[in-house]
Amino acid sequence: MLGTNGPITIPENFKEITIQENGVITVTDDNNNRQQVAQLEIVEVELPQMLQQVGDNLFMLPNNLAALGYNEADILGVIAENEVSVKQFFLEGSNVDMAQEMTELMTTQRAYQFNATSVTMADQMMGLVNSIR
Repeated sequence: MLGTNGPITIPENFKEITIQENGVITVTDDNNNRQQVAQLEIVEVELPQMLQQVGDNLFMLPNNLAALGYNEADILGVIAENEVSVKQFFLEGSNVDMAQEMTELMTTQRAYQFNATSVTMADQMMGLVNSIR
């Protein structure tokens, strides 16, 4: 996880971590002292084809960006603070419209059934033609 000043490190012996809507990470220690640790750097990937998958839904920039003729600013665009909000204790919602996907699945299934039926009927007709000879 990267912040605006590089990798984010959380101090040991903390009691609570809070992430505010603007991406500020605050840590509360055992003595109830609050300390701002970092600010999340939220970016938009403008060239997703340049990312390398590292597994488990994680991606990274290639190590040889300069050799490929790119720099980090070409691939990642910083999003303005007023254009995004971070929600703590929320699960990420996928951008999949479940109703649309189920409709497409049923349409595909029906098309497959019709094709399978037509192949079966063609096979039966060929058998009938062969038996007439």
